[in-house]
Amino acid sequence: MEKLSNKLAIGLQGRHIMWCPGCDSLHAITVSMDGWQFDGDTENPSFNPSILVRGKRFTATGEREYKEWQEQKYPKLVKDFDTKETVCHSFITKGKWNFLADCTHNMAGKTVDMVDLPDWVTEAKA
Repeated sequence: MEKLSNKLAIGLQGRHIMWCPGCDSLHAITVSMDGWQFDGDTENPSFNPSILVRGKRFTATGEREYKEWQEQKYPKLVKDFDTKETVCHSFITKGKWNFLADCTHNMAGKTVDMVDLPDWVTEAKA
């Protein structure tokens, strides 16, 4: 993975990688190929259009079930564990995350500075 700045890296297939403080995880987009535009500023980047990430996260019950499954080889498929649907919808403008109201995390409706990528991200081989 190529580090462009403390906040931005390039990963597999040229994806721009950044750490989302709302999801507490990585988000990655492919500029131009997927339709996103990048202003080229690696310190205070802007991307357009919005970034929409949908997924699932374990609920507290699902996490407990998953741990039991790991320890005891519980015969349940991972997809059957209790999960909740998640949405992270945002713009990144001049180095700030603008989280839209439809986000399911606690940053919905807030604007915050981009955060540095964890060291393990930029130490990984692409």
